[in-house]
Amino acid sequence: ISLGLGLFPLSALDLNAFANYTSSFNALRAAKGLFFALAFMPLLARAWDEPPRAARRLALGMALGLALEVLYVLWERVTFPGLFNFVTDYRITGSFPGMHIGGAYIEGYLVTVLPFVLLWAWYRRHVAAMVLAVLLYALGAYSVMVTFARGGQVAFIVTTLIAIFGFARLASRDRARRFIGVGALLLIGGAAAVVAWPIFSGKYSESRLATSTEDLTVRLHHWSDALNIMRLRHAAVFGVGLGTYPAAYFWGSSEPSRPATYSFLSENGNVFLRLGSGDTLYFEQPVAVKPEHHYLLSMDLRGSTKGANLTTPVCEKALLYSFTCVWSTLKLKGPPGQWAHYETPIFSANFGPPGSRFPRPVELSLFNDQKGTLVDVDNVALRDAAGHNLVRNGDFSAGMHHWFFSTENHWPWHVENLFIHVLFEQGWLGLICFLPLLAYTLTRLLKHARAHDPLSLTLFASLAAFLLVGMLNSLIEETRVGFLFYFILIASLIADARLSGPHAPPAATVRRKKRRRA
Repeated sequence: ISLGLGLFPLSALDLNAFANYTSSFNALRAAKGLFFALAFMPLLARAWDEPPRAARRLALGMALGLALEVLYVLWERVTFPGLFNFVTDYRITGSFPGMHIGGAYIEGYLVTVLPFVLLWAWYRRHVAAMVLAVLLYALGAYSVMVTFARGGQVAFIVTTLIAIFGFARLASRDRARRFIGVGALLLIGGAAAVVAWPIFSGKYSESRLATSTEDLTVRLHHWSDALNIMRLRHAAVFGVGLGTYPAAYFWGSSEPSRPATYSFLSENGNVFLRLGSGDTLYFEQPVAVKPEHHYLLSMDLRGSTKGANLTTPVCEKALLYSFTCVWSTLKLKGPPGQWAHYETPIFSANFGPPGSRFPRPVELSLFNDQKGTLVDVDNVALRDAAGHNLVRNGDFSAGMHHWFFSTENHWPWHVENLFIHVLFEQGWLGLICFLPLLAYTLTRLLKHARAHDPLSLTLFASLAAFLLVGMLNSLIEETRVGFLFYFILIASLIADARLSGPHAPPAATVRRKKRRRA
């Protein structure tokens, strides 16, 4: 029902349809994570015909995913602020492009998958596996801490305590693992603490903690604003609709500011980009700029009023943070409503940075910072000394292809609370379905964990960590993180069915098998 409310009436099927969060087709993006997870249900059910093998594969897959993400984080840290720089205002985004509008997707992912490292090591029973688990968990702890997200850090501490004490309880019942297992768990916890403490006690973390009360006040006001938008739309029962929050905020928020806009228009068969004013929105593209080289930036511009201009920084840039930049502002001198050609030289001084083995990616950005103006952009080119154009799709004939955007104000894009997010999009009916489902799943997992099932313990810790981060963030609105959540939820229910179903081995039989193995 909420998908239909978000999707209809359909937006025009043009170049903006799938390139803008305010399009009705954003409802499909919001639902995609759940639909992909549902598509996995037959595969998961079939895999659980052999529960031990399925659990091992799940643990391995999650651990491999975490290892790849950790490698990306290490590259990001080395390339931008530095691996041991805990003072600079820099928060990692990892391999999550959805964070171009902010969000907690990277920390939500990390804390959710970290317990699976312990599960993988538990099943492997090798010293080499224990060593790898200690290393991966420590690097995962580092990754969580350098998000500098207070909710993520708290969730990491809680889920680590749950997982370590839970596995220590399991190990204490197994004579073969009692000494080695408990020792390995203590080593993992100690390594995580050694890695996390210098970051947690650093100046930037301290400054973040100092503003916690103020930030909570801002969040409370933001949540109240979201609920007020919902009330004004009379959407209490079924919600406003999936993927509708950015558009609903733009048209109905009581906040005084709005994000700048972008859209693709066509005149006489010619496509161009129109940039509106508002809170800074960088419309950008990666370009292969080399250090200490000369370039020529050119484009055609048209303003709606006198005094319009377009700022065009070329910066070493991560997804959200800029470093060395060359700033240029093109002042529109022609009459309003008429196209004119503009050029400006670019010299990439001090790009690199000099002497670094990890060159930073460079992005060309366009943004309109003149309040109350519209600027039309076409035929963007950045040419090197040989005349080669580094910009792709500079005439916007392919719409958003090769382009992206990022923002500095993240409030207009997220409700920033998982449960209020569900309430906003799906109404009270959706929330009344969502909460009992979570409560049932967690209760069943906790029951099996108390009965010494390592997979249930891991799934419980994983979901608990996700929900803790969700207290201050929406999370499931991002496709991959939403998929991860629903995938784990469905896997938990299938695992519970196998453990509780008619084919589950009686507890006495399990105990006898354990005694025979001993």
